[in-house]
Amino acid sequence: MKQGTELKSFFSRQGRKVVIRTVSLADLDALLDYVNGIIREDTLVMVSGKDLTRKEEKKYLRDAVEKLEAGKKIQLVAIVDGVLAGSCEVRMFDRRKAHVGEIGISLAKKYRSDGIGRACMELLIDQARKSGLKLLYLHCFENNEPAIRLYKSLGFSVAGNVPGMLSYKGKYYGEMTLYLVLK
Repeated sequence: MKQGTELKSFFSRQGRKVVIRTVSLADLDALLDYVNGIIREDTLVMVSGKDLTRKEEKKYLRDAVEKLEAGKKIQLVAIVDGVLAGSCEVRMFDRRKAHVGEIGISLAKKYRSDGIGRACMELLIDQARKSGLKLLYLHCFENNEPAIRLYKSLGFSVAGNVPGMLSYKGKYYGEMTLYLVLK
């Protein structure tokens, strides 16, 4: 897949103009601002701690674009009214897991509950099918009820929950794994 390719354009529930496209090397500064905003929010995603440096994000982005163009990763961004508001991916494997993809998704706080996350997930699932994947899975905090409702509404099933796997704000939470068999 080519970097910067628009896959979907629509208006969110709140009337915001949304474009979902593949990531591009030109997204570096916007992605760095985005991810550091997510880190500072300290929300229910895996990225946490200190801000990423431009060098770290540049390395990540170069790797993502290389894998995207080689057909070994699906990496999308959601642009809302011209602002990078979300990032999502399907990490692909090889060998015995060549048919499997792992989803990662995050959305800036002010854009949640507006239909954008659902649109991103639907596109990831569609692109995964087109890539020949047979199974998708993801991990999330057991207490992230809005995300779990979304995943289940898209056909994901709960595989299990590992109690106390994730540390968040001084407490331990289970890490839930959900999966979707692609037909």
